Amino acid sequence: MDQLENQSLPPTTQLELFPQPDTGRQPIIDLINSATRTIDAEMDELTDLEALSALKTAAQRGVQVRVLLAPKLRTGESNFDLYAPVLQAAGIEAKPTPAKFDTEDSLANARFLVLDQSRLLVGTTSFSVSGLGDFTTAAASRSFWLLDPRPEVVAEAQALFNADWAQEDLVDGAFQALTVTPENSHARILGFIHGVQRVLYIYTQEMSLENVTDALISARNTRCVDVRVLVSDHSTANQTTIQQLQSAGIPAYPYTRYALAANAFLADGQLFIGSQTFTYEGFFTNRELGELVTDEALVDQFTDLFLVDFEFSSAMAVTADGSEPSQG
Repeated sequence: MDQLENQSLPPTTQLELFPQPDTGRQPIIDLINSATRTIDAEMDELTDLEALSALKTAAQRGVQVRVLLAPKLRTGESNFDLYAPVLQAAGIEAKPTPAKFDTEDSLANARFLVLDQSRLLVGTTSFSVSGLGDFTTAAASRSFWLLDPRPEVVAEAQALFNADWAQEDLVDGAFQALTVTPENSHARILGFIHGVQRVLYIYTQEMSLENVTDALISARNTRCVDVRVLVSDHSTANQTTIQQLQSAGIPAYPYTRYALAANAFLADGQLFIGSQTFTYEGFFTNRELGELVTDEALVDQFTDLFLVDFEFSSAMAVTADGSEPSQG
């Protein structure tokens, strides 16, 4: 049993997966609207007007709403200074995410909400127009939101939010259910790959760590794992990774159905949803959050979607001479 599998919680039928853009924003808005006591949100970006409106409406009906927002976006654009006054004017408490995740080498990249201290909503992308299922723009993206009401998971997410809100360090070993950067992501996700025996399907925005590509190649060559990889076509590093994986017989392609804002992995009946990319920053320096689930219905839902996306992207991946790259 691999290292990440040891940390998984028992299967449950209470989980819900919201793939975007298929599901759209309404289920997410409905969840915000359902909160009656507290909403704690930690986001890199909060620019979707309907999500902003739902949070403001929650505060107006007496819900205590607290928002941690990254000082700047990945592009370097101002973020907190622009949106915090809008939130605060509506009675929402807003603070920047911890300063240690606002450097040249690190970003606050976790995307999650704790609702009424009883439900966790964790996403692979932000509360932006493209991240909440907008089909009307070219920026529509493949991403995922996962709702988890399990008490063990919610308690850890609440502890993470509280520590970041107070700008405090976390206690070693604080996370048994959640996978958090910089605390434990590298060991757990790499353990996840090393333990796979049959199937490994990956969406990721970026993959540049050599030990990850080595682990994928080993899984394919030594254990005959069915490894398939879809990566964003907006990263030059991904082109090198695609070439390395294809050379080893692994079908890896740029994702072309929508923009890709998903970091999600399926392995042997287990599903990981999170913000972590396969990069040094995603594993070691950013603030990231993800979790593993073993719900059979969600695994089937994810598998069906991945295979459709994989077929579409592989069909579009035509080489310069007009032939498809080998799938090994």
